[in-house]
Amino acid sequence: MQRGSLDAVCDSAGCTKGALYYHFGSREGLVRALLADQLEKRMAQAAAPASGRASDQLPFDRDFTVLFLEFVCAAARDPKLRRALADGLSATRAEIADMIGGAEQAALFGALVNGVGIDALIFGETQAATTFDAAVALFGGTSRRVTQPARCADDASAWWPCNGPENP
Repeated sequence: MQRGSLDAVCDSAGCTKGALYYHFGSREGLVRALLADQLEKRMAQAAAPASGRASDQLPFDRDFTVLFLEFVCAAARDPKLRRALADGLSATRAEIADMIGGAEQAALFGALVNGVGIDALIFGETQAATTFDAAVALFGGTSRRVTQPARCADDASAWWPCNGPENP
């Protein structure tokens, strides 16, 4: 967010700095628009019918994660950005709550997903995918319905192996 050259962004987009500022108002406005676009795409992926592992359905996106974390750090220092981020994430949480069954679950799921993104940057995507699959399993084996029972490894589409009597 801080290092990106607006000249490079404008060159890539085929527009002038004036056009960029006209549409987005500022560098932060551009980043907010990018984040909103990416969150919308991720929500569409989450809403798609489940097939295979959760980490395959919602694969790690390094560029998005870095951009998101940079914006979080900027928002921690700027109350206006913090409010904008909170408003955007509240809307996303409301969508997640509709998918998985409640506001508390949506807040917890969001925190888990954010943590898994950090893990992926530190420990690598393979380990983070396993962690994400485990996190989704905590929500009943699907990112959309907390009330569905977890599926076991004998099921070809399982996202988490059986761990005993609680997952027959």
